[in-house]
Amino acid sequence: MLNSLLLMSKSKDYVEINIDFKKIFNIEKLDFEKFLPWIVVITALIINIVYFSVNTGVWWDEAEYLGFVNHLLSGNAYSMWEGRAIFYPLVLSIFGFINSSESFLRFGLLVISCLTGLFSFLVLKKLFNKEVGFVASMLFVTNGLFNFFSIRFLTGIPSLLFTLVGLFFFLKQPNLKNRLLTGSFIGFAIATRFTAIFIVPAMIIYDFLDKKKLIDYLWVPALFIGFVPSMIFDMTRGLSPLNTLSTFFVQSTAERDWGHNLGQWYYYLFNSPNIIGYLSIIFLIVGLVLVFSRLGNKKFQKELLLIGVYIVLHFISYSFMTELKETRYMLPILPFVFSIVGMGIISVSKLVSGFFKKNKKIISQVSSLIILLVISFYSLNLGNLMIFNSNTSYEELGFAGTLLNNYISPNDVIMTNAGPFVSYYTGKEVVGFPATMDDLYSEFDNNTNLNSIIISLYETTPSYLNDFVNNTRFSLLSAYTRNDYTIVIVLGYNR
Repeated sequence: MLNSLLLMSKSKDYVEINIDFKKIFNIEKLDFEKFLPWIVVITALIINIVYFSVNTGVWWDEAEYLGFVNHLLSGNAYSMWEGRAIFYPLVLSIFGFINSSESFLRFGLLVISCLTGLFSFLVLKKLFNKEVGFVASMLFVTNGLFNFFSIRFLTGIPSLLFTLVGLFFFLKQPNLKNRLLTGSFIGFAIATRFTAIFIVPAMIIYDFLDKKKLIDYLWVPALFIGFVPSMIFDMTRGLSPLNTLSTFFVQSTAERDWGHNLGQWYYYLFNSPNIIGYLSIIFLIVGLVLVFSRLGNKKFQKELLLIGVYIVLHFISYSFMTELKETRYMLPILPFVFSIVGMGIISVSKLVSGFFKKNKKIISQVSSLIILLVISFYSLNLGNLMIFNSNTSYEELGFAGTLLNNYISPNDVIMTNAGPFVSYYTGKEVVGFPATMDDLYSEFDNNTNLNSIIISLYETTPSYLNDFVNNTRFSLLSAYTRNDYTIVIVLGYNR
């Protein structure tokens, strides 16, 4: 054994010892390509761990989902409005039954983030190849937008995860089990975020081009396996499943005069460099040229149409459906957009390797890796800035909620214009402000459990709220400031 590892040569005036590391570590039998998905998962895991405890405040939407989790686990009051799909809080409750603290629930975000990276690789590998799958999924998990929202309790990434898992089974051998799993997971995705339904037409076109039998479309009715149970559950907890669905579309399409990102249909087009990165735009253009050149190739036609139809449907819907524009709404299509970017990177790398006579494959791979690292480094820095610019948003409402939670009795009701936050932080029933000050006095006089007010100046408030500080019928319990500006006020009613 020792002789096979240590090769000694006495032809020189010294003994030369060569250690055969390939035999020692059995490197020749290692398949490095098997490590590619785990590189993606480990990258997502490390990033998520780094930012695990960064956010000290939650947003309005997060407070609604977390409040509903608390309601499921303890029966406490919650302020989740109809129109917000409830499947995501149900998923978080799985972790909540172990430990309902916000810190522990963040382990749920960590798991979702890693699985999303893994299945983005697996799906894109099946659609194209392992090189495109690896480059695209690495660009995705290092994307600033993905990292920013992977540590927040919002539905975009969980819905994408269920979509990717559904696509994974969709692209496998079309047997009964895989088709039922496909429909179920796509149904879960829709139950998490209703607009996940945009993937369905793209999948039908794919099956049609693949000349599937009628039985292979079994996944379509199987969508209801994932979607209907959560809607039935919603009916027992809220008004009705149809009201939830209709309110969602009414809220999405209604004209509004609030929101800092109200914009024209081309908002996402103009902000694409901020979404995927400026350098990625260059390779996206190269990739698109490559995609259009391959549309006539039947080998890639249905795969390209699958991602193309989904990207276009999703993009057009969010561009025209609502005036409220936020870059996070583009998260569900990012893995597929990055697959086109990945094609561009790989094609440019192969072009570079063509200038060399030897080691073309290695040069091509190294070139792709360098480009990937440059784009990822820029995106990680951008994500870091985004995360720390808003990691303390609304934390004052947490302070106010904790204060009142220790101050008032268990049956007390709180009046506030920040219902989801206050309900989540206190676990108490909340009511909103009436139209006039006289109505407010009347409500306090008629409800002995109503003794406190939390005013959030983050939100749009009735104009009479400005008179509260000097109102003798209320006493100031606490005020929280940010940058010398009062943003949260806690008042008690003097009976």
